[in-house]
Amino acid sequence: MSIKDLAEGTREIAKAMGVTLKHLMVKPVTVESPDQPIMVYPRFRGRHYLRRYDNGMERCIGCELCEAACPTGAIYVEAEENDPEHPISPGDRHAKIYEINLLRCIFCGECAEACPIVFVPFWGTPRDRKLYEYAHEAPSVMTVPLVVLAIGALIGGVVGLPEASWLHHWLAPTFEGVAREGEAGGIVWVLMSVSALVALAGIYFAYRVYVVRPEIASAIRRALGPLDSVIQHRYYVDEFYTMAVINPLKSLGDWLSQVFDHQGIDGLVNGVGNVTLWAGERVRRVQTGLVGTYAFALFVGVVALMAYFVWVAQ
Repeated sequence: MSIKDLAEGTREIAKAMGVTLKHLMVKPVTVESPDQPIMVYPRFRGRHYLRRYDNGMERCIGCELCEAACPTGAIYVEAEENDPEHPISPGDRHAKIYEINLLRCIFCGECAEACPIVFVPFWGTPRDRKLYEYAHEAPSVMTVPLVVLAIGALIGGVVGLPEASWLHHWLAPTFEGVAREGEAGGIVWVLMSVSALVALAGIYFAYRVYVVRPEIASAIRRALGPLDSVIQHRYYVDEFYTMAVINPLKSLGDWLSQVFDHQGIDGLVNGVGNVTLWAGERVRRVQTGLVGTYAFALFVGVVALMAYFVWVAQ
């Protein structure tokens, strides 16, 4: 190493130490975090603040339908049973954890459409002005593509109407000569109209129940009796799936991890090592380091070898 390299290395070390010494006396930003944790509101679930009714109950009932409807898997909901004496939401369950990964969210609105009480979480006046002012609409880079997609969906729906669009007749020559089985004609329009009316009736009913007269929801639940619990739990499909699939697989995984892996595979490998250590511990005692002992062992070996050739090998 030349003097020039030595000087360059010394200069770099001094430069690095200068950065350390420069920030050594600066108060760290997070020094007070363990001692003075940030206050979290009672209705924060993960990264989100859940709304509630005038009576203090949270509007989200932890049904997890928004999580199931999300096309990108950006929503995570973990429900918890309500305490009968101190319920958190009007239903049997409430959202223990409610998180939306905004890095994956595409703002498609599927969660809002899937919510059985869409008027509940997205209707009303803000109760925390600070949080309300912090929330903001998505920028134009997000809203403009959504508007374009909405217009495209509307046009696509109109174009796809049976016997009413140019696309239907434009593709007719392609399927000329092909048996047109199952063509129902007017029944298609009847089914489309009925489904649209049912959807509009559901929206109107939800508006009347959860916005105009919220007390109707409680009356309906009381009238349904035990059936209300069945509906709130979505016919116990999740519970059955958890009992029949998730818990057995989890138990199997725990057994494979704790018993088969630790005691079986690790036990076999460690057992070979332990036997080797045990044998080495006892064999090493033969190595005394005394020349006389080694000479005597050599003498015994020679005598045993001669005895073998004299009495056995003949």
